[in-house]
Parts: sequence; C-alpha cells; structure tokens
Amino acid sequence: MAKKLSNPIDIILAIGCYTLRNKFKGGYHMDIKNFENLLEGRASHRKFLSDPVPTEDIRKLIDCARLAPSGHNLQPWKFVAVKNNELITRMAEALEANLQSIYPLLSEDEVKKLESYKFFIKHFQSAPVVIVVLAREYEYISSKLESKYNLDLLKPQLFNMTLMGIGGAVNNLLLAAQAMGYGSCWMTEPVVYGQEVIEKILGVEEPYKFVSLIAIGKPTKARKGQEKKTVDEVLTILE
Repeated sequence: MAKKLSNPIDIILAIGCYTLRNKFKGGYHMDIKNFENLLEGRASHRKFLSDPVPTEDIRKLIDCARLAPSGHNLQPWKFVAVKNNELITRMAEALEANLQSIYPLLSEDEVKKLESYKFFIKHFQSAPVVIVVLAREYEYISSKLESKYNLDLLKPQLFNMTLMGIGGAVNNLLLAAQAMGYGSCWMTEPVVYGQEVIEKILGVEEPYKFVSLIAIGKPTKARKGQEKKTVDEVLTILE
C-alpha cells in the first residue's frame, strides 16, 4: 500500500528523493492539495524577528535542499549558514561600499534609483541566519565536446546546467522553510553587487563561487505570495 504523507516536511523530502527511496510497493502517495497549499503559502519575507534559528533546523533545511535533482547527479552546491551577526553586517557593509564606489560613474537619476532600491540588496542583514549558496562548474559531456570542436549546436541560449541544479536546491530549501514556519527570501542582487567581496569575507575557495543568498528567520508578519500567471498563460499542450 502506498505511503500517504501528511507532514509537510515529509512532503518536501519526498519531492527530492522520490526516485531514490521508491522502495515501497507503490512508492509514495502525496496529498496534492496539501502540496498546493504549501506552494501557494510561500512568500518572500524581507523583515525578520531576532529569534535565532536552531542549528538543528538549519541542518534540516540543507537536508531538504541537497535532495534536489541536478545534471548527471553532480550536486554542484555547497551551503554556508551565517549566524554570526558581525559577519552578516560586514557583508551588508561591503555591498554598501561597492554601491558607493560606482555612484560617481552614474547619472543623478540612476543614483537615486539605486538608493531607492538599496533595501532589496541589503535587507538580509535583519535575518538571524543567512544561507550563502555556492556552486562549482563541472565538465559535462556536452561541454567537453563543445570546447573540443567549437560546436554551435552545443551552445544553447539561456541554459546553464549547473545553475538549473542550484535553482532546484534553493526551491527545496524555500519550501522546507515554509513548511517549518520560517520566512525566507531568495536573493541574487548581493551576487551582482558583491560576489567577490563576499567570497573573501567568508573565505570561499575555488572552484566554488557565490551564486545566491537566502535570508531565513521568523517573519515579522504574515505575507501573501505574489500573484502568479495562470496555467492557461504558461501552458501549451500539443496532442
């Protein structure tokens, strides 16, 4: 008989490890409505309470993240959980310094726009824990052939197998955080404005690169997720 899951954490685990753990007759059976509720309830939170996130919960979040699929199952990720307030502050200050360094090159209107947008670059500093996502490149069969023969066929647009895997891991983590009662926000602007300096602050070593940041904590208030496109807007069925 299929195993029915009702606990949200079990649902998250089942998402990433269904094929690995399909040892039960009939595999896992998930209540799709519970899963839809979990997806619809997730929102990006940018203000957090100071309540600490226990190490046990951080490990559970990463346990869920690591179960994501990836190209050739190479699992190109590592995660750095920053709980140290001084380090988080240094990261935010480094981003501020980088922003200030480019202002002289910009027009007055561009500076004003960046200043008004700055909160969305640095708001992670209010979170009790920041998950820094690292990635490394691997040589896939396609990349080896492309570099050897310079084949245009193997240069698809808007495609990066490593970052696709990272996206899956991050999504697992965000859903796990929602299931555990935490708020989260997936951030990429800190990479844009401070990839190298944040790597230096955290002692990140090659071949890994800083590619995403996730703020985690108890949210100051409930939020609804952003309105999404309808199924009809995004789906084409060819029969």
